[in-house]
Amino acid sequence: MSLTTLLCDLGFRNRSMVFVLGLVTLLCDLGFRNENMVFVLGLVTLLCDLEFRNENMVFVLGLVTLLCDLGFRNENMVFVLGLVTLLCDLGIVIGYRICGVIWI
Repeated sequence: MSLTTLLCDLGFRNRSMVFVLGLVTLLCDLGFRNENMVFVLGLVTLLCDLEFRNENMVFVLGLVTLLCDLGFRNENMVFVLGLVTLLCDLGIVIGYRICGVIWI
């Protein structure tokens, strides 16, 4: 099952806090263990389908770079903080609460 299919089945389809909370929860549940490109391709596909991108695709490229740099192995909050920072920098989740502990 691809990440895209899984997220869609779980209803993470909108551009609000639900998507961000679901994505962070899913990443935590998976333990950032996937070390191949399937995860990245699935995530990029999902983001493109949901139009989580700016006009020059910087968001998608930045997220892929972040995932690759961390190797999907980071078991602490560094990955989540990096993802939240990236989302915040691009104005996507400003003002939302993530996982009940991180405020943007």
